[in-house]
Amino acid sequence: MLKTAHYFDAVAESAPRTPDGACQLLVRGNRNFAKKNGVGPLSKSTRSKPQGFGLGGSDRSAGLQSPFAALLGCADARVPPEFVFSTGSNELFVVRVAGNVLGQECLGSMRYAVSHFSTTLKLLVVLAHTNCGAVTDAVDLYLEPGRYIKSATDYSVRSIEDQILVAVRAAALSLESLYGTRVAKQSAYCLRQEFRDRLPDLGVVYGVYDLASGHVRLPLSLPGQLTEEEKGLFVPPKDAAGFRQVALKICKGQLIRSLMTPARRRAS
Repeated sequence: MLKTAHYFDAVAESAPRTPDGACQLLVRGNRNFAKKNGVGPLSKSTRSKPQGFGLGGSDRSAGLQSPFAALLGCADARVPPEFVFSTGSNELFVVRVAGNVLGQECLGSMRYAVSHFSTTLKLLVVLAHTNCGAVTDAVDLYLEPGRYIKSATDYSVRSIEDQILVAVRAAALSLESLYGTRVAKQSAYCLRQEFRDRLPDLGVVYGVYDLASGHVRLPLSLPGQLTEEEKGLFVPPKDAAGFRQVALKICKGQLIRSLMTPARRRAS
């Protein structure tokens, strides 16, 4: 059973005024969500602005959009951003697509948010998640190239797989050099480059939603052994060296090491 309760206040809660404030608000919201994850019925209580529901105005007209963050996430039904970050109506501008890849349509939506909500928008977020089916399919294609023939004539599917394969290839190179980078870091980096003229007034962060724990994190530790260091949202790398540093950090983590064969672990 899913229960959602919205609480309205006559005085709207002030929105974050800085990228750091927006990031902290999302991180706190996720920690609150993770504490309740798996405890009792799935429920959500949120404080919302009545204007977001077309309430509170004398003419009962819909209020204007005023999100403090724009989020690019996966279309996976298990990852509802408003639940993950405990946000209310009119707080997030959400763009969702399988594999959370930054295609032209998604980039256009993010550009729309940046240009139309410049007075309230403080943060761009790229949210990946564990056990992503689109990423898994791309990895399978990389390991078995012959399977690509099946999707070669399906442009809609291929457009997603082709973009994810770039990150898969980078991850493979990182593993080879140590014993990957993820799609989230790649997309966050592209957003940072796209809107670099808006920095530092507009922040860019990324994270991976852990389906098991409910935490947004970096995939470093084993399930049930998450550390404070890996919880939260993170600033994307600025260059190739930064990508390599983050990739190697993830590859050295216990989560990735646990997936390697005993022989490969001894070699590292």
